[in-house]
Amino acid sequence: MKKLILFFTICFFNYSCINKEKTDLIIHNAKIISLDQYDNFHEAMAIKNGKIIAIGKENQILNKFSAINKIDVKSNFIYPGFIDAHCHFLSYGQTLNNVDLKGCISYEEMLERCQLHKLAENEWLIGNGWDQNLWTSNSFPNKKKLDLKFPNTPVILFRVDGHAALVNQKAIELAGINSDSKIKGGHVEIINNELTGIFVDKRHEFNS
Repeated sequence: MKKLILFFTICFFNYSCINKEKTDLIIHNAKIISLDQYDNFHEAMAIKNGKIIAIGKENQILNKFSAINKIDVKSNFIYPGFIDAHCHFLSYGQTLNNVDLKGCISYEEMLERCQLHKLAENEWLIGNGWDQNLWTSNSFPNKKKLDLKFPNTPVILFRVDGHAALVNQKAIELAGINSDSKIKGGHVEIINNELTGIFVDKRHEFNS
């Protein structure tokens, strides 16, 4: 009787193996994020001709599919591809912790937003998105008002396109910059032999 049971068991497994769908690659022992409507995590997936043809629990995938190549990812995460169509994905994420200066219609409004931003001790105040073309003066700001509001906190505020920045005196001192400093790839704006706080790179021309 035992031999008969063993015989049928072997036949069953052989039959299962023969009827498994052949694929090029099986990835298993994983935490796969599919980004479906339920935000499900999956354990394995089968890949054929460069396409994912099945995704699900590990035992389901291994029982249904066979592949010469199998990868055990040891419970690590697998994410969908992040394709950056020049949207600066990482930089965008970092700016979410900074002061949002987009749409400010004046220098004063920009300063107000900066004052509302909460900072940890010894932290730099960083902002993004100001555009002097939206202001009545239509000219680059000067750091004097910024120095009055933030005498002891280093501040750097990037223009909307990232090719210019306004900094205060504290930031200038920490950077060791003066009116004689030469910056590779750009220049420091100086008017009447005084630093205005504007730093501009050479990649862009602005309307002022």
